[in-house]
Amino acid sequence: MGRFDFDVETANEATGFSGFGGHRLVQIQTGEEMAFAVGEDAADGYVSTLAALGIEDAEQLVALAAVPDIQGELETTLGLKKKDFRSLLSQAQETLPPERLALVSNPAPRDVGLGVLPPTEEMITAAESSFMLAVGLEGAVALPASVNLIPYMSAIRNQRSRGTCVAFTLTALNEYSLRRRGMTRDLSEQHLYYETKLIDGAPGGCGTWQAKAVLVLRDRGECREVIWPYDPNPPCNNHGVRPTQARPDGLNYKLNTIAVAARDVASYKAHMSKKRPVGISIPVYNSWYQSAETRRSGRITMRVGNETAVGGHALLLVGYQDSPNSPGGGYFLVRNHWGTTWGSQCPYGAGYGTIPYQYITNECWEAYTAAVPGMPGDEGNQEEQEQEGDEQLTAGPSTITIDVSPNIKITISSK
Repeated sequence: MGRFDFDVETANEATGFSGFGGHRLVQIQTGEEMAFAVGEDAADGYVSTLAALGIEDAEQLVALAAVPDIQGELETTLGLKKKDFRSLLSQAQETLPPERLALVSNPAPRDVGLGVLPPTEEMITAAESSFMLAVGLEGAVALPASVNLIPYMSAIRNQRSRGTCVAFTLTALNEYSLRRRGMTRDLSEQHLYYETKLIDGAPGGCGTWQAKAVLVLRDRGECREVIWPYDPNPPCNNHGVRPTQARPDGLNYKLNTIAVAARDVASYKAHMSKKRPVGISIPVYNSWYQSAETRRSGRITMRVGNETAVGGHALLLVGYQDSPNSPGGGYFLVRNHWGTTWGSQCPYGAGYGTIPYQYITNECWEAYTAAVPGMPGDEGNQEEQEQEGDEQLTAGPSTITIDVSPNIKITISSK
C-alpha cells in the first residue's frame, strides 16, 4: 500500500498556484500503512481530483473544510467516508505552521457585498448563443502565455456590504480606459449605480446587471467621485439625493462597451492581448466566498460538488496566466472591490486574486470590455461603437453587439 501524505513545499514565484505562499499538497510514497485502505491509484486520484477544483495547497483544503456544508461535498467528491476524510484533513493540518493553521481553520464572515442579479432567460439565451458561435474562432490567433494589465489600474476600492459590484467593476473599466489615454480620474460608483437602478426594471432589488449598466455608461456616463462620493453604508439601494452637477459632469465620462461571449475563454484572452480588461458576472459559492484562504491569497476555487450559489458578483479581469496546474489550463487575474484585506497576500497585489479558466467556461453569466482608442488593434473601433450606440438610453428594447473575432460581430436585439 502507498501512503497519501502531504509534503511541505513553499514556492516564491507567481507563475502558478505554487506561488501563492501556500504549502502544496504532494503525494509521497513511504513504507507506512495508511490510516484508511486505499492504493496508489486512489492516492493519485485525490491529488488530481482536488487539483481539478483548484485546490493544490493544504491551506485551501483546510479552509474549505471549515465552511459549513462544504466538508460533505468534499467527502462525496473524493469518494471518502467521514472518518477517512478526517484522516486526510488531519494530515493537511499537520503540515501547517500554528499561525497559518489558525488563520484558515474558521470560515470567513459573509460581510462583503455582492450585487449581480440572476440573469433573465433572455440574457442566458444571448450568452449561450454567443458562446456557441464563438467557440474556436479566436483559438487560431497566437496569444501570449500571460498578460498583466494591473500596472494601469486605479487603486483598489471597497464596496463594503452594499450590492454595488456592477458599478465598481464598470467604473474600474472606465477609469482604466481614461488612464490609458493619459487621464487619471476617480469616477463615481454611486452615480453609476443610481442611474442603472432607474432603468434596470428591478428598482427594489439589491444589485443589477452589467447589461443595464453599460447602457448608462454609453448614454449618460458617470460623474466624478468628488461630485457624488460613494456611501458604503446600508441599505443596498442607498442612493441619497442626486447632486445637480452629477448628470452634466457624467457626460464627460461616457464609455462605449463591447459584449463578449460570456463563456469563451479564448475571446477573453484575445481581448486582453489587445490591452482590454473584461468585466464578468458570475455565481458565487460559499466554498470560496467564506474561505479564509481565498481571503488571504485571492485564489477563487471551483464549485465543490452540488453546492448552491449564494448570490452573484461582478469582477474585472485584468490579465491571465496559462498554467497546466490550473483548471482549464490557466487562470485570469481578478480585480475585486472588497478592499485590500481580501487577497491581502496575493502575489499580484493586495485586493487582487485569480479565477480558473474552467470557472468561466462553466459558470459565467455576462461579460463586457471596451476598446481604447490608440491601442494596437483598436484603430477605428471607437468610431464603430459610437455609430452602434445611437439608440438613446431606455428601459425598453436594446441592441448589443458581440465582438466574436476581428472579422465577425453578432448583433442581438431585445424586444
